[in-house]
Amino acid sequence: MRSAAGGGPNVTVANYVEDWLDATTTADSVAAAAAGGPWPAHLLCTSLAATVGLVLNAYILLVLLWQRQFRTANSLLLLHLAFVDSVFCLLVLASNAAFGAVAASPDVVDASGACYVQGALWAVVPAVAVWTLCGLSCDRYAAVASPLHYSRLVNTRRTCTFLGAAWFVAAAAAMPPLLGVCPYAYGAARCVCVAACAKGDAGRPSGSPVGLGYALSYVCLALVFPASMIAASNLQVLFIARTHRHRIVAAIYEVSEWQHPACPAL
Repeated sequence: MRSAAGGGPNVTVANYVEDWLDATTTADSVAAAAAGGPWPAHLLCTSLAATVGLVLNAYILLVLLWQRQFRTANSLLLLHLAFVDSVFCLLVLASNAAFGAVAASPDVVDASGACYVQGALWAVVPAVAVWTLCGLSCDRYAAVASPLHYSRLVNTRRTCTFLGAAWFVAAAAAMPPLLGVCPYAYGAARCVCVAACAKGDAGRPSGSPVGLGYALSYVCLALVFPASMIAASNLQVLFIARTHRHRIVAAIYEVSEWQHPACPAL
């Protein structure tokens, strides 16, 4: 067997693979990377996923509205979740179409009002979606844990109040970047404007305590706290289901023993 130093087949195969990889790199991707813009593959994947999500959520909305399934708290939460997901999918498609098709520098996009609008929506809509999922989990927990008191604990009026509070809190959490705390900055790689807390602005040093506090508060409010409630509710439902299963099995065993008593020993 010939060695690699003597020009063996391993070197030839490696050269062929390297040439093939260089040839498959498209000119558009190279130009986008050089300009700091979004990769075409990223735009294609996100647009395709957003389109599929928009179609599915539109179908859910159509079915719920056609059957008038919005008179209960659970159906109202499902309807609201489908609506919020549809808005998020439209936001992704609009961002890809507006920012992905325009080859503008991040400084130009940051100076425009579209970046602030898109950044605020990007901060509000996902947070509301997570809180809606939290509401669905809590609704299921209430139905399983207290079935006799479910109608008293959960109703459409309280559900509407909860959803309104979720929109209000999410909108309030998106306001500080508009006032100069962690201002929204355009990320060309993803075609989104997000809060830049690690970027110095207006004489404020990078990673200031105010910016760090806002970032931690937003993450806890929009993700950590509702996700913890979702996990706790699902774990409680699982625990209750296992407890009821053991009780049912024990009751069936006692009934079978009562109907078919064991024969006395001779």
